[in-house]
Amino acid sequence: MNPKQLTNLKNRLPLLKADHGDLAAWFKGPGQQSMQAGTKVQILFTHPDGSQQDCSLTLTENDMETLRLVKETFAKKK
Repeated sequence: MNPKQLTNLKNRLPLLKADHGDLAAWFKGPGQQSMQAGTKVQILFTHPDGSQQDCSLTLTENDMETLRLVKETFAKKK
């Protein structure tokens, strides 16, 4: 991965938190306990025209490892 792209992505995280702070809080709280291998995640997309699409996935051990690596990559250094 290009280090500049990684830096650009990290710089966008505050924008995501500002626009969707409740989602970030959920991932740090109840969502963190909810996410484990075998958990089914369902997402419903409602488009501006009112049409909807949904998708679902079941988290695997590979998914959990990927999420852990992403979290470590973007964690604030103390």
